[in-house]
Amino acid sequence: MRSKNQADIDTIIKRAYERFMACVSSGNAYSGNTENCLNEILQSISAINVDTASSLGQRVSTLKSLINQRILVKSKRGETEEGSADYSQQFAELGARFIEKPTRKFSDLKGMEEIKRNLMATVVYPFVYKELSKEFGMSLNGGVLLYGPPGNGKTLLAEAIAGEAGLSFIELNPAYLYNEYFGKYEKNIADLFRLTRQTSPNLLFLDEVESLIPRRETSDQSAIKRGVTQLLIEINRLMMENTDGTVIVAATNLPWEIDPAMLRPGRFDQKIYVPLPSSDERKEIITDQLSKGYYFKDIDSNIIANMTEGFSFADLIYLFKRATQQAFFESVEKGTKEHVRMGDILNQIGTIRRVYSSDLIRKYELFNGQ
Repeated sequence: MRSKNQADIDTIIKRAYERFMACVSSGNAYSGNTENCLNEILQSISAINVDTASSLGQRVSTLKSLINQRILVKSKRGETEEGSADYSQQFAELGARFIEKPTRKFSDLKGMEEIKRNLMATVVYPFVYKELSKEFGMSLNGGVLLYGPPGNGKTLLAEAIAGEAGLSFIELNPAYLYNEYFGKYEKNIADLFRLTRQTSPNLLFLDEVESLIPRRETSDQSAIKRGVTQLLIEINRLMMENTDGTVIVAATNLPWEIDPAMLRPGRFDQKIYVPLPSSDERKEIITDQLSKGYYFKDIDSNIIANMTEGFSFADLIYLFKRATQQAFFESVEKGTKEHVRMGDILNQIGTIRRVYSSDLIRKYELFNGQ
């Protein structure tokens, strides 16, 4: 097959790629019909006469490589498709962490009572009480977006949702999915959702989701634009086909940088603001930390809570880690077991830099009001 011009070749490659994505995204990704489909696509592009050093040649070569990998994967993973798969390894290859039986619960997280109650009612209960939730029309039809300043427990909340609902937990590192080569980024996304469907019921957690689905009009990279489109397609498919088996939770520190298509009803239509801890919440976190370490009993949690306004959950944990390190150092130097003193904690407060300006907090609150 000889194409007359570049436009013809572009059309052939585009159609071949669309057929390839349809094949690999099918429910029986390693069936004989799929293998025949891939062979037909490979044959359709094999006769394209282009310079392999050109951009068109590179695209053809990349697509051929992807097809060959898919054909070979049947023999490599035949056993895993029969139920003995090491899903942890397969997810790890895509930059995702897989926990089959997470143990974290909401009771492990201090503060955030209103948020936990909201998530329990809208996400956990529909899974735990499926029949009752159907009677009330409370099935989860969209995803959940957790947003707010970094270090406030968004990842811990997502894992606790899975633990409370008895779901497997999948946490994605977006950086591992991205690939600039033609078709590779989309293939990684398709593979992630294929594994997600195979391991349901589960919770898929997309951290730093703004890097996965940035605003397409602000991106000049074609791979990112294709990736956004592919991810939206996969999310739509998952929502339509598997609403009882998978819940998707995303987290971001920059919600205004997410492509607006992501926030439409049926996708991530439940947006939950996870703010900095209040004074009472800081006191609860501080009291919990004091119960775990080697501290003097006269440490005043109220004073520490008042002096740590603007601290995140992670900042507070780090504060006590620094104070404990100082007491540990003195214990080694003196040869005695030293308690952590009130002064040790107060001395460390000034060393922790607050990174959240009032303007940034207002920006979150404005987004929360949209």
